[in-house]
Amino acid sequence: MNNLKAEQKLLTHAWIDDVSAVMVAIRNFAKRRTLQTSCRVVFFELAGDRTLHVNVIHAKGTTAPAGWSGPGVTADGFVHNRRFHREDPSAIARHIQGMMYAPPRRAAVLERSVRL
Repeated sequence: MNNLKAEQKLLTHAWIDDVSAVMVAIRNFAKRRTLQTSCRVVFFELAGDRTLHVNVIHAKGTTAPAGWSGPGVTADGFVHNRRFHREDPSAIARHIQGMMYAPPRRAAVLERSVRL
């Protein structure tokens, strides 16, 4: 079962076309390949900052690919963040795909095996 939720919280129209294209791409990724854990992707801007910010939140801890900061811990799970400048939407989508399918953190794997 795929549990992908993607949303945008943009302040301007500067990124609207790019984010729309990326959202289509990441939804297609999730249709073709099952996610191991629920995943929420949030696109947003910050006032005075021209970059696109992306949070990827997993219910369980994952290992972050290069370029992603985190994890931070929230009520929703483990969040990783990345900022994008004027990049091609397909490149942004590939970076997000890497985070969506990031492997579990080693500690999370050990914790799960201890519970069994």
